[in-house]
Amino acid sequence: RLRFRSDCRGDIAAQHPPAGERDLSGEPHRRRVGAHALESQRRLAPRDLAWILAVVALWGFAFVSIKWALVEVPPFMLAALRFLFAAVPMCLFVRRPAVTRSTLVGYGVAIGVLQFGLLFLGMKLGMPAGLSSLVIQMQVFFTIGLAVMFMGDRLQRHHLAGAAIA
Repeated sequence: RLRFRSDCRGDIAAQHPPAGERDLSGEPHRRRVGAHALESQRRLAPRDLAWILAVVALWGFAFVSIKWALVEVPPFMLAALRFLFAAVPMCLFVRRPAVTRSTLVGYGVAIGVLQFGLLFLGMKLGMPAGLSSLVIQMQVFFTIGLAVMFMGDRLQRHHLAGAAIA
C-alpha cells in the first residue's frame, strides 16, 4: 500500500509515482488533492461578500419600506405594483415557463394576491415589519409540505437543511 503524508502547506506529498504512471499494483496513479487546496477554492472573494451583504441589507430593509408605503397605498395595490415593477423588466430577460396559461395565472394570483396581498394587509392592520419578514419565510415549510402532499416529492435531508437555513 502507498502511504501519503501531508506537508506544512496542506499539499499531499505521496510516496508514489507521478500522476498517470503506474504504481506497484499496475494501476495508474491518480493524483489526490489536499484539503487545503480545496479549501482555498471555496473562499469567498471580497467583492462577492460585498454583493451578498448588499442583498441582505436591501431585503432586510424592504419590509420597513413596505410599511412606509402602506401609509399611502392600499395593500393589494402595493402588491400589484410590486409585481408589475418586477415582472415587466423580467419579461425582457426570462422566457415564459413551459406551463399552461391557467397554471401561470393561478401561480400569479396565489403568490401576488394571496401571499403578498394578504401579508401587506396584515402589515396595514398593525403587524410589525420584523414579524412580517418571519411570516413570509414560513413559505419555505409550506412549499415543502405541499410538494410532498400534492406533487409526490419525497422529503429529503437537504430539503430540511435548506429550510433551516432559510
